[in-house]
Amino acid sequence: EGKEVIPGALYALGLEARALAALERTDELRAILDEILAAPRTPGTSPGVILAETAEELLAHGLTAFATEVLNRALTWLDRQPPDVLSTPESQAPRGRLLYLGERWSEAGEVFRGLLDRAPPSSRVLGYLGTSAARSGDSATAREYSRRLGDLNEPNQHGQNPEEATSLLRQAHGEGLEFGIWLHRDMDLALLNDYPAYQEFIRPKG
Repeated sequence: EGKEVIPGALYALGLEARALAALERTDELRAILDEILAAPRTPGTSPGVILAETAEELLAHGLTAFATEVLNRALTWLDRQPPDVLSTPESQAPRGRLLYLGERWSEAGEVFRGLLDRAPPSSRVLGYLGTSAARSGDSATAREYSRRLGDLNEPNQHGQNPEEATSLLRQAHGEGLEFGIWLHRDMDLALLNDYPAYQEFIRPKG
């Protein structure tokens, strides 16, 4: 196994954490949280990112209280990073995601607005800004970010309603968007769970 080859490797720990979350084996999952938080960063990921993915899996299975605990631990870990690390986009983006997953829409929006001020707009940042505004009840701002998303010359855009969202997901998949288990744990895509065309799209084929 990955942990046997590279003890404490974040990638292997993340796989184990998400599997335990999906199986709702919370006692075993809680036992490895400290191991995840103590692991060093590796290129492309960090303990904060791993715990965000774990929290998403817990939320997908209705384990909201435990997910909140995981999110809070991840935020505490992130806030303890050196100021020069914490201020970077590589740290701020996970912070915004953690706040978003914790339904702290206003705080998440503030983080992503800061990222938007520091770099050219991306679909990911504009998407979080739009959904944060929508979930906060600010439909006018959400529509403005949706318009800006439409103006981007970038694949994998997000939609405004179930039919459009499903259509754009199909388009994104055709353009190379990875089709995987992340679809079932995305809290925004969960809003499509009652839409038959979306259920058909994510149904395992073959």
